[in-house]
Amino acid sequence: MALTASQKQSIESYKNQIQRIKNEIQRFRDEKKRVAERTARELKNTTDSKKKEQIRKSKATAYLQISNSIDSLKKSIERTRGYIQDIRSRA
Repeated sequence: MALTASQKQSIESYKNQIQRIKNEIQRFRDEKKRVAERTARELKNTTDSKKKEQIRKSKATAYLQISNSIDSLKKSIERTRGYIQDIRSRA
């Protein structure tokens, strides 16, 4: 059985949602690069070992937050793809 217009519209909506999520993931990846660049700059310009340790901890925390956000968004994409499969299987 073919998809109805409403089902096609829902699928397109989900596809757009997936694209928005992918764009958001890319923004997080870009942020991760900025954190790395900023950290490298700060480490290069700092001589105090305590300050360097603090900078490295800050980087690790930022990386963890970014990774968790990306993982969450990836799960969201998988869930959305499941919705699309659901619609197609009911057709």
